[in-house]
Amino acid sequence: MRRTEPVPNATAPSRKTLPVALALGLLLGWFYARTRSLALCVGAHAFVNALSFLKFGLPFTVKDDLRAMRPRRLDLHLLCRASTPVRETLDVWPLLPIIVRKSGRQRRGDNIVAALECNDRISQLGLNFPRSQFEEVLAAMQEPFPALECIRITVKNAARPPGLSSGPFLGGSAPRLKEIKLDGVAFPFPTIRQVLSSAADNLVELCLSNIPNVGYFSPDALASSLSTLLQLKQLNIDFHSPSSRPPSKTCPPPQRVILPSLSILNFHGASEYLEEFVARINLPALYRITIRLFTVMMSLSKFCSSTSSFLTRTD
Repeated sequence: MRRTEPVPNATAPSRKTLPVALALGLLLGWFYARTRSLALCVGAHAFVNALSFLKFGLPFTVKDDLRAMRPRRLDLHLLCRASTPVRETLDVWPLLPIIVRKSGRQRRGDNIVAALECNDRISQLGLNFPRSQFEEVLAAMQEPFPALECIRITVKNAARPPGLSSGPFLGGSAPRLKEIKLDGVAFPFPTIRQVLSSAADNLVELCLSNIPNVGYFSPDALASSLSTLLQLKQLNIDFHSPSSRPPSKTCPPPQRVILPSLSILNFHGASEYLEEFVARINLPALYRITIRLFTVMMSLSKFCSSTSSFLTRTD
């Protein structure tokens, strides 16, 4: 749970008022010892407080007092799983943000589909399902998700390669997205590019894993789609097959794409693709890079030369 910023304490007494308070306490003690009258001591104390108020004013401001009375809010969410009776639950609870999670062990997906219908309230999506539920679940994700901050989708099936979704990805709009992780599922890259453009101000992590051949996108398309992601810190690109390489080498654009915040780059694919991609980007904040290649089709010296020239452009 998350709370608002801490409420500041009331204004502490100044050093000048401490000796006055000490002298007042001693005076009232002496006055009570001589008179043995509590009423006179209370009256004298009220008289001294009135004089202090006229001279120094209140020891706190009205603004601080109102802030101290302000209630704190909890960041509450509704958690929906495959076993959650979503339609009955959402009718009982207030309109809170929704977290949708489904593991690979849970077979039924009708409750997940029902939860995805509340696309304007979903803040997190964590889905892990087999290929048999691929179309059913992804068909419910073709509308915009204005409140979504994190999406993680994994489709597992060792017998068949990952497939390409026929519908748009999140309706092409998810402006609050901070994290995208897709594993074993591919959307048409133009729809992914629309989502990246809508989340340009917030996206921090982009992970595309196990990308099938039918979902291939060129190095130039990838670099240009990242040009607006100024907050992106981590990028993972992982292709499913070694045949995912550029059909032919093209000349890089005259100006490279600068990603000022990207500090972690992980790549798994063909060496030709990596060479084309790094020729189009500059990463001044790069801290860690991990490269895994299917095969190095070009000569080793040429590959080392292309990657070293890319690393020299980083800080």
